[in-house]
Amino acid sequence: MHALTIFARFVHVGAGGYWVGAVLFINAFLGPSIEAIGPESRGLVRELMRRRYFEMTMLMATLTILSGLYLVWLDSDGFRAAWFGTRFGFTLTIGMAATVLAFVVAIVAVRPALARVMAIGQQMTDVTSRGERHEAVGALEAARARLSAAGAFAALLLVLAVATMAVARYL
Repeated sequence: MHALTIFARFVHVGAGGYWVGAVLFINAFLGPSIEAIGPESRGLVRELMRRRYFEMTMLMATLTILSGLYLVWLDSDGFRAAWFGTRFGFTLTIGMAATVLAFVVAIVAVRPALARVMAIGQQMTDVTSRGERHEAVGALEAARARLSAAGAFAALLLVLAVATMAVARYL
């Protein structure tokens, strides 16, 4: 096996493992914990932002997709249509589509919802009247619901991608 192929496979598996693990951790543990703790969790979220946890996750997603495309290009002999018609090729294509869709969901839904939650949380520290606070809490709950739904959908897509890549060779 060529050194570049080995490197691409290492990047694909390593970055993909990080991405899927981070998304599952965020959705199953971190997000619900932050929500349960409430305003006191702002320091934790701020620290995660300072350390660029979410940007690192998106970098790993990008590396996963790019290295995966390179590996498919190699395996399919330059994206030859006949390869995609095989069970192996078709199954990997489903996984690739799920992966790319999860990436798109992260960009167009998760990221804006997270930014909205952060902005509303910051605004809530400045709210003085009871009416403003009630309005801010409602907006925060709506943004959290969007964030949770988008995150769960992205996680489901990534689990599908992992499953297809795990079994494709055996179909």
